[in-house]
Amino acid sequence: FGLTYKRIGVYTFLSLAFIGLAFTAFKILKNKTNFFLIRKNSWALYLVLMALGCYDWDYEIIRHNLSVKTDKHIDYTYLLSLDHSGLPLLKKNMIKDNIEYNQTKVEVDSLLLEYEDRYLQDPKQRLIQKIENLKKDDSSFGIQSFCITRKNVLTQLNY
Repeated sequence: FGLTYKRIGVYTFLSLAFIGLAFTAFKILKNKTNFFLIRKNSWALYLVLMALGCYDWDYEIIRHNLSVKTDKHIDYTYLLSLDHSGLPLLKKNMIKDNIEYNQTKVEVDSLLLEYEDRYLQDPKQRLIQKIENLKKDDSSFGIQSFCITRKNVLTQLNY
């Protein structure tokens, strides 16, 4: 696919390597100490990781992979393994691609579901189960576990 966590990690590593090379060149040109290099590279690592953590990458991965598909093959197994923020996009895309979707609840063995959610092979069933789990989690959590993203997703899904 076009965008995955592994690709994001590779681009992050490449950008950090470029920043490290730039600081190394600056250190050599300006006769700075090794402590300067360690300090600057540590701050660069910290700032890049903080900036990456502020963005909803699951939604972006789902949005990007659904928008740039060149053929009809979409790896719904991978996209459904991501966080709940992209569920409205997946539901809309499954309806658009004529993958049968209905509001019936899929009955699954809760013991199996506790250990492995991927045994449901049908993307429609996996989507329905993920939405059901999200609704169940939302009703069981109290005010201390309030999540704006979860509320927005449930609102977009009309629940």
